[in-house]
Amino acid sequence: MNREKKLFLPTAGSGAEEERTAPQEVVGDVPCPCCGCLTIPNHGDALAYICPVCAWEVDLFLRSDGEPSDQNHGLTLAEARKNYAAMGASDPRSKKFCRPPKDREQPER
Repeated sequence: MNREKKLFLPTAGSGAEEERTAPQEVVGDVPCPCCGCLTIPNHGDALAYICPVCAWEVDLFLRSDGEPSDQNHGLTLAEARKNYAAMGASDPRSKKFCRPPKDREQPER
């Protein structure tokens, strides 16, 4: 009885070209606690959502502006606001991921 071992490697997908669609844009309805732009979706209940304007990661567990945020590497909201006013990002390391606010995201003055 000669049993030859065969190598079986599964393939992903159906083998046909799969059509890819662009990701849908998330429309915010609540101001970001850092930059104030209307970028936070779900009426503000968006745990771990990152604002595309200032790169602040929503931290629903913060109780004050001076409390260090676990979601933002220990940065306080007060520090993030100062950074945003000075350089357009909540943290200098995230500046390259930030974009200007769209017209509909502009905070009311």
